[in-house]
Amino acid sequence: MAAVLLLTASQAVDRYLLHTSFDAYEQLACAGVAWVTFFGFALGYRERANLRIELIDTMLSPRANAIKRMVFDACILALAVAVNVNGWRVLEVASNQDILGTPFTNAIVYWSLQSGTILIGIYAVAHILDGVLSLRGTAA
Repeated sequence: MAAVLLLTASQAVDRYLLHTSFDAYEQLACAGVAWVTFFGFALGYRERANLRIELIDTMLSPRANAIKRMVFDACILALAVAVNVNGWRVLEVASNQDILGTPFTNAIVYWSLQSGTILIGIYAVAHILDGVLSLRGTAA
């Protein structure tokens, strides 16, 4: 976020104080926001800080809640795998599209999607394994 803030502030300084123009500030800031978004989602998911409705949790037993969480985690894993598998073609196309005024291509934006979904997949597997181990612990 600091880099995005720096890029945004630099654009204002460049335009209004120095009266020059570097056209890529906005594109680079957008790429930074994409990285923050996907990694932020992955880190939030790792900590189980994602948004969800918890009304039913009070009505279910601890075992049923653990099963519900594992089903949710399995759905997240399937979604992360689907997005990641289909994202490689998008990444391939984006690698041929230059971001004007920079040495970068749009691949830097789509790498955030790929990296974020890989992390989410890893965390989903960890959550599922944690759920299986907790179920085994309550059965004993």
